[in-house]
Amino acid sequence: SNRRTDRDQFDSEKLASLNAQVTILEEENIWMKNNLDELDRGRLDLMNQMQSLVVSGKSANNRSQALLITNKSLHEKISALQLENTHIKREMHVNTTHSQHENEKCIQTRFKRLLQDRESEIYELKESLANNIK
Repeated sequence: SNRRTDRDQFDSEKLASLNAQVTILEEENIWMKNNLDELDRGRLDLMNQMQSLVVSGKSANNRSQALLITNKSLHEKISALQLENTHIKREMHVNTTHSQHENEKCIQTRFKRLLQDRESEIYELKESLANNIK
């Protein structure tokens, strides 16, 4: 009977020890699950940030492409205006050398006005170009 009590005591201690180990394991399990949940949230957050970066990168690239096209167009317009100016100056030179004095003043005034118009167009295009680069 005494031996049985010792045996019961040993079993009860063993059971208490096992229960304590199970409790520790359960707590560790909860701690690990919380860590996993936190890692998962971090991973999702990182994925969202990366997605956001990809989207803003594409947007910046599209804007850059649009600006390049606009700039090319503005440069072409400026070149065309400069060519037109050269023709006007050449024509002015021809006209001023071959025309009478009175006629010359009239033509010069007309071409000066045309040149001023061209210069203001070039100025506006340059401003527009500068604004597009910003």
